[in-house]
Amino acid sequence: MNRVHNSTQKIAQNMTRKITQLALSKSARYRLFGQTRLVTTLMAFGLISLTTSGCVEIAEVKLDAFIGMSTPGNGEDLGELAPLGESRLLHFQTTSGARALSISDQRLNTLCEAGSARLSGDAERMLCLPDTDATPLQFIDRFSGSLIMSLGEWTESSEASPTLPRSGSAFASPIKIPEQIDHIAVYNDFAQEVGRIKSLTLHGFIGPDHLVINSPAEIWSFNAEPQGGLTIEEEEPEPVVTTIGTRDFKRHDFPPYGVLYDEQNLLYFLGVDQTASVKVGVGELIGTGERRAITLYRERGSPTKLNVYALDTEANAPALHSLDLPTGSFGQNYRAKMIGRDKVLFEAYRTRTCDDRVEYPVETLLIDLKSERIITINDSQEPHQVVVGGEGRFGLISYLDNCGRAMGTGELYDLREKETRALPEVMRGSVKEVAVSSRGGYLAVMSDDTVWLLDGSSLEHQVVLSNEQMVGELRFNP
Repeated sequence: MNRVHNSTQKIAQNMTRKITQLALSKSARYRLFGQTRLVTTLMAFGLISLTTSGCVEIAEVKLDAFIGMSTPGNGEDLGELAPLGESRLLHFQTTSGARALSISDQRLNTLCEAGSARLSGDAERMLCLPDTDATPLQFIDRFSGSLIMSLGEWTESSEASPTLPRSGSAFASPIKIPEQIDHIAVYNDFAQEVGRIKSLTLHGFIGPDHLVINSPAEIWSFNAEPQGGLTIEEEEPEPVVTTIGTRDFKRHDFPPYGVLYDEQNLLYFLGVDQTASVKVGVGELIGTGERRAITLYRERGSPTKLNVYALDTEANAPALHSLDLPTGSFGQNYRAKMIGRDKVLFEAYRTRTCDDRVEYPVETLLIDLKSERIITINDSQEPHQVVVGGEGRFGLISYLDNCGRAMGTGELYDLREKETRALPEVMRGSVKEVAVSSRGGYLAVMSDDTVWLLDGSSLEHQVVLSNEQMVGELRFNP
């Protein structure tokens, strides 16, 4: 009976919070379409009622007040915001905490005063992970700066670390239980625990309601009805889990949510809440993108083919793209990732054991799927790292040693002219990490004590932060 009552209460709380978030947390988006969009939305939820029996005066809502430091003062600069789909936030780690530059208003903020930050896909929610589990883990609404939840009994290991889904609607963390094996617990944005399971391994979310745990891996549906339904028995019902059936897989954290894997040169997709995999195509799985899977098909006596399959079509549908590669020999390892919707970054990589097991590219190609044009960015067979954006002109190359550590050297790669160019003089010889925004409109370079932001067209640069020791983790969101 208590479970039924709690379930009803949870639904009511969910509705209240979603309405509040719609009116406040997303208000910057509604401002783009005018104040009337917000009023219409509130009317749809019954928060504003206009009847013939009276007149209601609605005061002007100052939406920027709810956004804090993430939105320019009075909204006059909204026309200069980055285009939709381009990165809005550059974040990185220093010895004094996690920092972030809001590209739209050029404001540098501290995400976490101590430890590191992990952000949701839209950067609206984040986890602050302290340097030690003696300090509570914090789940924060980044836009408002409000603390959603503080978790004191958290922990982490090389196999399981706190994480959150792209939506930022929850977070998962290993938790310490005295005299018991550690558990994985999930908490929603009401600071309520919505699931707990015994496990020492946490691979990550696939969608807002599923985690991949254990080894061999299983998909845990933590918001699903427990097997056996609601009971009043003291013993907890069995959790809903689905065995993946292979140790080598890739999570697909976009709709349709699930995991991808290959067996005997065939590619399969196992969706969440499904008990059987679906054959997608052929080849060795080497990468993924949003609703895309990339395979390498090698057959002796035939050219190596790169295939790109869609995950939102019927099973066994033909590849969206299939093209011959000038490389792809047996005995070499390859990986790939989608850059936007029409490009693939293809890498031959090497694996070594130094202090830890490391891997790094020794050859990098950029493949334009529409034109089937292949650009060789680096084929030196020497360790390096390449980052590019979906529609940008420039990429960045940083050079590594044989253990994958930055050597301080780096270059620009001009994708239009197909040639390398020197970095601005102030950055030369001090490159620690590089990053490129999703569309390529911005570039970033980190040294031991400075972070620079570069315009992706003009290559004009500015200092984001200097005279502070940089740890790394330089990246753009989303």
